[in-house]
This record gives sequence, structure tokens and C-alpha cells, in this order.
Amino acid sequence: MTLKSSNNDNTIAADDPNSIADLFNTFFASVFHQDQTHPANETTITDENCLTDIELTVDDILPLLHSLNEHKATGPDGISNKILKETAEQIASSMCLLFNLSLRSGSLPDDWKISNIVPVFKKGKREHDSNYQPISLLSNISKVPECCVLVKTRDHLLQYVSDNQHGFIPGRSCTTVQVLERIGQQLDNGKQTDIIYLDMSKAFDRVRHD
Repeated sequence: MTLKSSNNDNTIAADDPNSIADLFNTFFASVFHQDQTHPANETTITDENCLTDIELTVDDILPLLHSLNEHKATGPDGISNKILKETAEQIASSMCLLFNLSLRSGSLPDDWKISNIVPVFKKGKREHDSNYQPISLLSNISKVPECCVLVKTRDHLLQYVSDNQHGFIPGRSCTTVQVLERIGQQLDNGKQTDIIYLDMSKAFDRVRHD
């Protein structure tokens, strides 16, 4: 295999992995542009219904550790989800202390900010670097508090979300609101609406593919 830069006609042999890595690094860096940020307008913030702090417990962490996907790749620390999953009972309390300290201090361990960048082929010719996208592999440990905070924040916000909200809500989607809208229109026009539920065994295998 050879890899070709999208900027010139030079090619690099596959037997020189360092040069290939340098080529990917140069390309990925060239397509990244730092956004020009502007300060946000000052707004009045009230404390009403605010989630002022998050305190994690072992009961928050254990289910997440047990549900980790063992086939996910590792980050720079080399700690796999399989190790975290198999030692969940032993490490949950220590992780709880670490995560809560991180939340209270408002900072993350530096090692959690380091990632391995892996080029993943998208489409087109495999020898062109522009046909790859960078995937960032972070420490698997850092993803546990991230999920915990997500659950806590989501549960807090859902208390104040209207029952009519369908987008970005677990178990709902824009499809569900479209179905309800269609049924409502039919009922308003005095028409009958029928719903058929089917559960077919080996449904995919029975579909014609010719």
C-alpha cells in the first residue's frame, strides 16, 4: 500500500510507517481551523431550577462500568473496558472519589485530555489521505464520569421539558411527532386511522433483495 498526499503528487511507501503517520498528521492539521470566537452578550442568569452541583455515588458508577462495551478500543493509557468491567466492584469506590474531586475542582486529569488519533477510511481511493477521517481515542476511564454527568443533567432537565417535546428526547423522535400529527389530522377530518403491528421472524432474511 502507498499513501498519496492530497496536496502534491508525492507518494509514501507503506514500509515507512513513520512517514505515513507524518503525512496523516500534516493533512489532519491542515483541515483544522480554529474558530474565531466572540464574547457572548451579557444575560441575566437566575438560580431558579438550576443544577448547582453534581455528586456521584457508587450506585451511579457501578451500572455504567458493568455496561461498558468490551470491544471498544483503548486510549493512550491502554486500559480496556474489559478490565474496567471485570474489576468494577473493586474500583468503583475509588473512581467515585476521583470523579467527585474532579467535579468539585472543575478540572480534569491531564491524562484524560490526551488521545490517540487513528485515521479511518471513509470512501474513495485508499491511497489518498483526504479520504480518511481522524478518530480520537480517549481514556476509557474518562468516559465513565462523562456518562454519569450526562445522566444526572438529562434527568434534571427532563423535569422541565414539555410533554409535547419529541426531538432530542430518549424514546422519542421527530418521527413520533409526525405520526401523531398525521393521526390528529385524520381524526379532525372524521377519518379512520388503523395501526398494524407486525412481528415477523427472520424479517430481514425474508425480504427480496433482487
